[in-house]
Amino acid sequence: MDGTAIALAEQLKQTAFGEHNMLVYPSLTTFRNAYSIYAKFALEDGNEIVMLVPFYETTDSVEMNLHKNGIDAVEYLNNGSLIIQDSAKRYFAQGLSDTDFLLKRILNEVMELVKQAEYNHKSGVSIIADISSFFHFGQLHKLVAYETALPQKFDNNIKAFCAYHLANFESMHNQQKYTLEHAHYRKVPQRSKNQSAHASAA
Repeated sequence: MDGTAIALAEQLKQTAFGEHNMLVYPSLTTFRNAYSIYAKFALEDGNEIVMLVPFYETTDSVEMNLHKNGIDAVEYLNNGSLIIQDSAKRYFAQGLSDTDFLLKRILNEVMELVKQAEYNHKSGVSIIADISSFFHFGQLHKLVAYETALPQKFDNNIKAFCAYHLANFESMHNQQKYTLEHAHYRKVPQRSKNQSAHASAA
């Protein structure tokens, strides 16, 4: 297990319910390791419902990856504690071209998951959604509209992580990066004070 993935997962664990956060990952391998560590923690220690939304791998691949990392994905899928959706289908299925309609659909889905968690005596819901499909389909304007329409903080027990591949994130203009970063409560990984100081001095 690479150290970057472990560090990312530890920062994810330090977040709180209600936060809408940005996760920037450097590679698919690191992302897979990080979400596996966090999912295991959230499902077993946190007693949460976990939703994973991959783009660069299939839903079957995610299930297999979780299994390899000691998670009984089949059991969790069957009892509703684990949900795996394809990013392209989630954000670009037929009828979702309108951003307002997409936003309404996603928020309704989130509220249903929160209700499901309460009904099943779960502590809350964690969602890690790879939004690389927006980059794949060349829909950055839709991505910005979608992200900025979501609140930085939810008033319920949900942790939402919008996952960006570093290559996609760096491909954006500085204004787009700034807008998207500030649409979220926090960015993971967070820079240390020393890193921030060096960046300011550069």
